[in-house]
Parts: sequence; C-alpha cells; structure tokens
Amino acid sequence: MNVQQVYESLAFTVQADAELRKRAEALLLQAQIAPGFLSCLLQITASKDSKPEIAQAAAVYFKNRIKEGWSASQSPLQPDEKTWLKQHILQGIAQAQPNNKTLLLASISIMISNEHSTGTWPELMPSVVQLVNSQDPNLMNTGLCVLLEWTKNYQMQVSKREPLNIMVQNLFPNLLTIANKLEPMFNHLDALFMLKTILKIYSCSIRMELSNALQSPDSLIPWGTLFLAVVSRQVPDGTFNFPNDADERAKHIWWKCKKWAYSCLNNLMGRYGRGGKTNKRYAGFSKLFLNQFAPKIFEVFYQQLELTMTGVWMSPRVTQLSLTFLEHCIKPKSTWGLFQARLDTIIANFIFPQLCFSESDLELWNEDPVEYIHKKIDPTIDDFRSPVTAATELLGTLVRGRFKVAFVPIVTIINNILTTLQSSYNPRQKYGALTMMGCISEMALSEQSPIGSQMESFLVTHVFPDLNSNETYLRAKACDIINSYSNVTFSQQSNLEFVFQTILQRLSDEELPVRVSASLTLAPLLKYPQVKEAIKPHVVQVMQGLLNTTNEIDLDTLTHTMEILVFEFSEELKPFAIQLATQLRDTFMRIMSEANFTSDEFNIDEVEDKTMAAMGVLKTISSLILSVETSLEILLGIEEVVVPALLFILDNSILDLYEEVFEIIETCIFCSKQVSQNMWNVFPRIYATFKSDALEYLEEMLPSLDNYITFGKDVFIQSQDHQNQLMDIVLTVMTDQHSREADRIRSAQLMETMMLNLRGAIDQHIPKFIEQAFKYLALKKIKTSVFRVHCLEIIINALYYNPILTFQILDQTQWTGSFLELWFKNIEAFSRVHDKKLCIVTLCTILELPVESLPQQLSSNWTHLFDGVLQVFKTYPAALEEREMQENNDGEGDDEDFGDQDFDDYADEDFNDDQPNHESVTQEESLQSLAAEASSYAPTADESDDEEWEVEDFLQEDIYFMTPLDSIDSYARLAQTMTHLSSTGQGSVLDSRLTNDQRLLLQQCVEKATKLSIKQ
Repeated sequence: MNVQQVYESLAFTVQADAELRKRAEALLLQAQIAPGFLSCLLQITASKDSKPEIAQAAAVYFKNRIKEGWSASQSPLQPDEKTWLKQHILQGIAQAQPNNKTLLLASISIMISNEHSTGTWPELMPSVVQLVNSQDPNLMNTGLCVLLEWTKNYQMQVSKREPLNIMVQNLFPNLLTIANKLEPMFNHLDALFMLKTILKIYSCSIRMELSNALQSPDSLIPWGTLFLAVVSRQVPDGTFNFPNDADERAKHIWWKCKKWAYSCLNNLMGRYGRGGKTNKRYAGFSKLFLNQFAPKIFEVFYQQLELTMTGVWMSPRVTQLSLTFLEHCIKPKSTWGLFQARLDTIIANFIFPQLCFSESDLELWNEDPVEYIHKKIDPTIDDFRSPVTAATELLGTLVRGRFKVAFVPIVTIINNILTTLQSSYNPRQKYGALTMMGCISEMALSEQSPIGSQMESFLVTHVFPDLNSNETYLRAKACDIINSYSNVTFSQQSNLEFVFQTILQRLSDEELPVRVSASLTLAPLLKYPQVKEAIKPHVVQVMQGLLNTTNEIDLDTLTHTMEILVFEFSEELKPFAIQLATQLRDTFMRIMSEANFTSDEFNIDEVEDKTMAAMGVLKTISSLILSVETSLEILLGIEEVVVPALLFILDNSILDLYEEVFEIIETCIFCSKQVSQNMWNVFPRIYATFKSDALEYLEEMLPSLDNYITFGKDVFIQSQDHQNQLMDIVLTVMTDQHSREADRIRSAQLMETMMLNLRGAIDQHIPKFIEQAFKYLALKKIKTSVFRVHCLEIIINALYYNPILTFQILDQTQWTGSFLELWFKNIEAFSRVHDKKLCIVTLCTILELPVESLPQQLSSNWTHLFDGVLQVFKTYPAALEEREMQENNDGEGDDEDFGDQDFDDYADEDFNDDQPNHESVTQEESLQSLAAEASSYAPTADESDDEEWEVEDFLQEDIYFMTPLDSIDSYARLAQTMTHLSSTGQGSVLDSRLTNDQRLLLQQCVEKATKLSIKQ
C-alpha cells in the first residue's frame, strides 16, 4: 500500500459506519506486515495536510506496530524499514501536532530501549544534540523531548551508565544555559513546557546515581540556583486562566515545573545529601551540600510554606514534596537548627491543616466509601505521594528522631488545639488533632514518654465521646485511635468495658468505613482476658458481620482479624466451621470473579487489592482448618467446601496465590492424617502445575507433596502412575540446568520421603536416586555443606531401604569404599536428630546382614561400621535435648518461627570435603577411577554466589517433619542389633576390638534401651 491508500483506509476507520470501519481495520491489519507500512503512517502523522483525526489514527497505529514489531521474533520489522524510520522519526516528531507528538515520543522510546544498549543507533544522539542547540523553538523542544526519552532508559540503572555520564558532562551545560533563558519567561506556555522537560531530564539522570560532573560545585550551584528560582516563582497575576478545580489546576504546566524543581532538590537532599545515609563515594558531595546548600533550600522552601499558611494555594504534589524535604532535614545539624526554630509554626499552621478532615475527604466518603477506606487504611502508591501521608510520616520521624526536643512541643500543640475545640468545636479539626495523636502513638506509649501514664485519661476525655459521635468520620477516627493506643493499661475496668461494648456496636454501624475501623480495632483488644471472655457469646455474630463487611470491601487486613478470631475462638466457632468455610469460599470466588483473573485482558497491576484480599481469605481458611484439627468429620467437610477454590487457582495458574493454596493442601492432609478423595482429586492438578510453572514454585509445593506421600503411601505403593509423576518432579529438578541448589535440596528431601514411606515398592527407582546423588558428590558440583549432606543422605536412605540392592549399584560404579569413607569423614555434619537416627538405623541394618552378603571390601572390615554407630551416639543425646527444647518453646514466639537456633554443625568450614584417602583403602580403586567414571555426566550450570542464604532454613531442626523413623527408638534399635550380633557369634569379634571408652558408651546405650522398654 502507498501513502494515499493507507490514508484512505485510515479515513474509513474513523467513519460512523461500523461495517466500513471493520473492513478498513481488517485491511490495515493485513497491511501492517508489508514493507513501507510504517513509513506511510509516519508521513501521514507528520503531514500538515492530514486531517487531525486521520493523523491521530495513523499515530496510534504507528505506536502499536512499533511496540509489537520492533524487537519481536514474530512479525518483526524489516531492517531496511527500521533504518528508514530511524532516519526520519525525529523530523516526524518535529512536524507532528502536540497530541500526535506524544504518541511518536512513546514510539521512539520503544525504539531507543531496544537500540541504545546494542549501539545500533549511533547517529541518534548527534542528531538530538543538534536539535537541542537549534534556534528554532519547535526543533529545540523536539530535541529536548527525545533527550528525555533517551535519559529515561538509564534512570533506573546503577551500572552501564557511561553513555549517560558522557551526555551529562557534554550536554548539561547547554541545557543549563537554555533553562536560565527560559526561567524568566514564566508567562509563556511554550517556555514552561521546555523548562519542565529540562527539569525532568535532570531528575531522571540522578534517580539512581549522581555523576561526578553533577557533584562539583561548578555544577551544583548554578543548577541549584535554577531550581530555587523556579521554586520561588509566584503565579503571574492574570497571566494564566487556572482551572477552579484543584486537580485540574495541579496539572497545569506552571505547577508541573514547580513540582519537578522541588523533586530535583528533594532527590539531591534525600538520596545524596544526608550524611550517613549516603554512599561513601558521595561523602564529599554530602558535606558540601549539607553545609553550603541545604540551609538555603530550607529557607526558600519555608518562604513558600509561609505563603501557603496565609492562604496561597499550593498543589498537593508540591505540598507533599515540601513535607518530605522537611523530613530529610530532621537529622542533619545544618538544617535541624533552622527547622527547630520554626517547629511550632510548621506543626500548627502547616502540618495540622493537612491532617484535618477535608471537603474532598467528605465527598469521597459519601460517594465512594470503599475508595475512602483504601485511601485511609490501605493506600496505593499514589496515596503515598499525598500531603496527608507525608505529614504523618514527618510527625512520626520527628518524635522518633528528635524525641527529647520535639515530642513535648508537638503534644503541647495538640493539647492546645483540643482545649480550644472545647469552647469552639470544629469536628474536622478534632479529626486532625486525633490524627496527630495517632501519628505519635508509638513514642507516646514508650518507656521514656512523659505522658504514658496519662493516656487512659486522654482516651476517656477526648476519644471515648467520639465513638458515639454524630459525625460519621469522627466515629471511624475514634476507632482508629483506640487501635493505635490498644497497649494502654486501663486502670479502671469500666473504661475497658466501655471500649469493648462500643466497638462491638460500631461493628454494625450504618457506615462502612466505621465498620471497617471497628473491625480492625477488635483484634488488638483480644489481648485483654476480659475482652476475650466477653466476646465469646457474640463471636459467631461478630464473625458473620466481618464476613458481610468483607463482601463489601476487599481488604486483606480485615481478613487478618477473622484469622485471629478463628485462632482465639476455635471451640466456639467449630459448630459453624463448615458454614464459615462455605462463606469464605464464596467470598473468595466472588473476588476472583470481580478481579477477572481468567480474562485475556487480565492485568495483575489492576487487581492488586483484590489479590491481597484473596490471600487474606485463603489464610483465614487455613487457620480455620487448623482450628478443627481434632474433629475429622468437620475437617473433611471443610475440605469438600474449599477444593473448588483450590482447583480454580491451579487450573487458572494464579501464581500469586500458590503459596496459600499449597499451604491449605498441606494443612488439610497433615491435620486429617490421611489423603481424602477430594485431596486425591487435587493431586493431578499439582503435577500439571509443576509441569507448567516448573521450578519457581517447588518450595511451595514440597510440604504438600511430602504429606501426600506420608499419609497416602498406600496409593503410591499401588499406583505406578503416581510414582512416575513423583519421579518426573525429582529428576526434573535435579537435572534442569536452571535449578538452584535450594531446589535440589528440596528434590533430595522428596526422594528421602519416598524411600522412607514406600519401602519395597520403588526398587526400580533406586538406581536413579543414587545416580543423581553420585553425580553431584563425584563432580564436586556442590556449593554448600547442607546440599552435600542431603546428597549423602540419598544414598544412606537407599541403603536403609534395601542395602543389598544399593551395594550392588555402588559396586557397579566402583564407589562403595569412596562413599563409605566420605560418609564417615563427615559424620559430625549430620547434626539433626533425624540425620543421626537415619545413620544409626542404616548402620544397624547393614550390621545385621550376613557377612557373606556384604561387599568384599566390607566383609573383612565390617566392625568399622560399628565405630560409626558409636560415634553418632556420642552426640545423639545433645541433639535430642536441643530438639526437645525447641518442642517445648514452640508457640511461645512467632507462630511461623520454628526455631532460631544456629546450627553451626552444618557450617561449610566444618564440613570435610576431602575425597577419601585411598592409600588406606586397599580394596577400592583410587578417585581418579571415580573421576573417569563420572566424566560421562554433564556438569550442571554454575549457580550464583547469592544462593547460600536460600538453603539456611534446611539447616534447622524441623519439629514438624514426620517420617516413619519417628516411631523407632535409636537405643532400642542398637540393643536389637547387639542381640542379633551375639546370636551369630559376631558379638565376640566386635567386643575384642572395642576400646574401653567404646564399651562404656555401648553399655550406657543398652542400659538406656532397657530402661525405656521397662517404662513402656
């Protein structure tokens, strides 16, 4: 198609006739892959003869095709067309109308992002510099806009910034000269637009790093002077017709210029200027900035604040940036003195007004209470840029960072406001004063607080009345303050009773924000025994009310309150558990439906709130399951109710909810100690999930898979299909080049669970298990000792599972002696109770074999195995004591913290990685032979150095890890082995070579076994 044909087709796409539009769009869709199509679109977009609507349609098609085809493997753009576009797009941007210019800038940004890193567009920057230095305002503006898009490609990078640093050094002086010429022209929109672009370029260039060129006084002073000049500018009288609407006024180019000037100064101060907060290489800049420049910035900013205090309007974003800058000024001495001298004025006349209940707050409360709740309780990233958020952060930082000199003045100001309100009541100001008290609650209740003992009186006087206020927003705020000060010790029982009873009433308030605030306040009050006792008769109604509120707003913190109630009142809620689970399931499915997770247009960024709410509902379901652990009938009923939700998540690959769904599966099986038919229906979906999402979610899957094997062993023993699925999982993880060592550890754990639970049913898989362990041990492709332990334990488990079969496999690889020596050299590394017990039962099993069935090199040295048994028993009592201590401490701390012991026995430096010394193993070939044997195995991909932290959890004693070994008493197992050896005559052979210390240890172990048998 030529330009005219494309133009005519585009003309039909803006016609009212739907059939004409449809045919034209189909024709353009076919034409977009033809050479020259994009050049036609660019010419139409840039042509002054094009009708505006057709030019805009061309620009939209152009941007979409660039996005789809510039770096795509399917339907890519031809090299010749790319070359033509790179040669002509700057001219096209310069000639396009403003709206279309924006679309073309978005297009060139895509082009730059794909070309600048490869260096395939070297002619771009010289052309941009030529435009920037042009005397034609339109060409200069084009150059600046493209330079901004180029700079954005580097703004988040901390390395590979050399092209940006060169541009800053060479071009920023020119930009500064241009900006200084534009700054006095504040009454010209075109000048403001270009000035704003220059300020944004500077801001993008310092987002992550500050180049050396910008650190020098020769750069800092003139650029800083420019920023302060922009900050100081006042609105020219009668120059602009600003919109009356505050939101629209804030979008005006005049205020955008001010915003970017503030932003540049904030970034310089917050990221590079604050002494100890900065990187060492910015130390010189920090000293210069804090001593010579920061005080001047403070003075200029404060002058603007003074104008605002007298009623001059300031945009919300500039207000937020001013507050953030003040927060940066709290720590440095050079600015704190200036701040402290004006502290009372800033608190009373600038911060306090930001925190009062505003007209926009009231409008949002009435028109969209759900959005109001999110804004106040669960803010988005945009809300973090609001003046209210900045003001609360500033107050909190003040009382924490300058407690001795700032806390009492702030409390005094709040008290003066509250005193004044008693004679001249203003509910919106009361809201602001209470909000300020909420901001300082942490320090108000701290040990050094001078008002801690007075907080009960404060609540009674100033907060209790507002729990029943006629002003809806004050009722909500009163609940919030009770929540913030829930750690107050009530000296009078009646005050605590009033709080509880009133919060209970507010749970059924007619206003949704009040009900939400009351719901969130209820949870911290449960720490009072009186409240827990008083709520018992009402807990079912309270839970029902919370569910109803949850169906009105998706808020994860709300579901957290339900989770706490389930834990605290499990017995009271048990009769209603299945009904509660059904309602939770329905709530979850509603959230999924509203979030539109299964739509092709699904975008996780648009449904983050609902995702978090869904997580909260699933966590509550998991807590509910734990609460009915002792009632199998109810537990199975809950399973049946929630399985559809689990299948929905797995079938639709909702990745963000995998952790919660696998936790529910794990909890259901663990609590019921069986795998129900409902859970077996889920298992194929788990396998399908592994095949589709592979390694990323093995950590979440492993506990549930472990429980399937442990409590569903009968099915796995009978079903070859289920075994094959497990084998596919473990072998995929062990062989995939992208697997991390942490993933391979999990795979090794799964092999262990299979061998311990499916005894006698998986002989055909044992060679594969040993092969995987052998591969990593022989080739030394192991980074951490913990993985080495697990690899050794794969073979140890195989020996326990079937020692004769395993020795046959080891003999075939000529590795029997090598493995045994590596095991015994590092036997101290097996520090957990489970590790030690596995060593004991395996060695005892081997010792009970007929000597003639042992490998040749063992048959004459079998007594050395007994040395290993006794060596393990030396440290076994200490390991038992450590585990018992953890079991006794379980639940005293964080519910999710299963112990914080430092298992030094697993430290890498303590692990003996030496290969066996074959000078002392005459029956076995040297390790050179083993290396040759291992050469057929392909090495795995190198793992990154930052993985070791990921496996630290595996070093700890897990008191919830259940295996068939738990039912075996190690001392009794040793005594059984001694009886067997005595009956075969081997006992006397063994006794003849034991040392006195070994005989004493053996005697103690046997005596302990006898005592334990008597107790039983």
